[in-house]
Amino acid sequence: MTDQKQVTLYGLTEDMKTLEDMLDNSNLEGQEHAAAVIQSEITTMLQSKVDRVVMFDQYLEDTIEACEKRIKTIQALKKTLENKRESFNKYVLYCMDQLEVPELRGELCKVSIKKPSKKVIIEDENLLPVEFVKVERTISPVKAEIAKAIKEGREVPGAKLVDGERSIRLTNLTV
Repeated sequence: MTDQKQVTLYGLTEDMKTLEDMLDNSNLEGQEHAAAVIQSEITTMLQSKVDRVVMFDQYLEDTIEACEKRIKTIQALKKTLENKRESFNKYVLYCMDQLEVPELRGELCKVSIKKPSKKVIIEDENLLPVEFVKVERTISPVKAEIAKAIKEGREVPGAKLVDGERSIRLTNLTV
């Protein structure tokens, strides 16, 4: 029989099957009461184990729900922090513009205004040549290819190359 200190659902199931086999295949004259007591004890242990199995499943379900809620909270926090960072960088850029300086230096770090990169503005996706779009469920212009073609002097109907937004570059001078 299963050791009561390490009762498992599998062990209880095996004990119950063993007891049923013994009852079916042997002559237990005079031992019916003992067999009934053992069967009752195994049944009680099995019921208790089933309760713990269900409680554990509920614990896992609750933990999964808590994780899902936490993920949503963390995603919202991430978005908030990204927005704060973008806002802060724009603030620093604004201050540098007001000071009319291209760079600020500290003892360990510097902040410099980097030249804006070119970015593609899609004016009309329907006019883009097939080589510059991915055909899926929706039209997705391949901006890198469009930018490359325009830089090479090719005309790309439906698109133009303009200066993107300025941003700042943060550099650690001790590295």
